[in-house]
Amino acid sequence: MDIKLGAILSDPRTPTRAAVTALAAAIVMIGAVFAPFATQGCGLCRGARMLPGSVFPSLSLFQGLDGWTVLGTVAVLSLASLGYLSNVQRGLSAIAMLLSAVGCLVLGVFEGVDAGVRIMGWGAPQAFEAGSNGPVLFVPEHVYYPPIYLDGGFFLFLAAAIVAVLASVVIMLTLTSRPTVDRRTVTAALI
Repeated sequence: MDIKLGAILSDPRTPTRAAVTALAAAIVMIGAVFAPFATQGCGLCRGARMLPGSVFPSLSLFQGLDGWTVLGTVAVLSLASLGYLSNVQRGLSAIAMLLSAVGCLVLGVFEGVDAGVRIMGWGAPQAFEAGSNGPVLFVPEHVYYPPIYLDGGFFLFLAAAIVAVLASVVIMLTLTSRPTVDRRTVTAALI
């Protein structure tokens, strides 16, 4: 099965299908924002059986420090793809789709890498001690942070963000050589 990229990009329904794919990816990302994103592990258990009450709850991306930022970026992606499908400033909508899809991908990776601080809330100042010139941040000599396990919400968000980036790149590749598409092409592409 030999499918050429040029044949796919020359199909007049490809940009519309890519915009629908980006919209579907944005919907999946909205669901992934509220799914379990990270779980704090038990670092002192050492392979022994955990007590029934020692299970830590998972936190979603929305419960983290950047929950509204991520949700807003996903909303911009969905509105840009809806604008593209509605024939509203197709060039500007395609650029907004690409930028917001890349922003979602970067935010998802950043939140996963720094889940201890951004999701679990570690790193916030815990206590102050009295110093000669006023309060001074107390920094303990040894700090133990238990492991963080990324849950399904992280991987679902990351996969949907990658799909959205690929779909918006396809739209950008087809944008330069394609005239505007009327509503009949949009309807035909959805069928």
